[in-house]
Amino acid sequence: MVENQHQKITGYRDLTQDEIDLMNEIKQMEENAANLLIDVGLTDCDQVALLSAQRKLTEGFMWLVRSVAQPNSPWPQLALHPEKKEAETESS
Repeated sequence: MVENQHQKITGYRDLTQDEIDLMNEIKQMEENAANLLIDVGLTDCDQVALLSAQRKLTEGFMWLVRSVAQPNSPWPQLALHPEKKEAETESS
């Protein structure tokens, strides 16, 4: 395994100990939620609803992790340039 992988990946940063602890807490909650989904899946439940819950929980935990990790991303910059939108409106 490569040491300090996050330092070799563009957009990642060092986390504080509090952030690391919070990330580990989130990951533990994610594992608990996955185990709950498994338990529910063993019952006579609505499988479509269960799969929907799994997808939404997966996405929710991803966003929760990103809210702590705050990786750099070019995407928000695209939405933050109102002058470009104004220029497009003026040329129409």
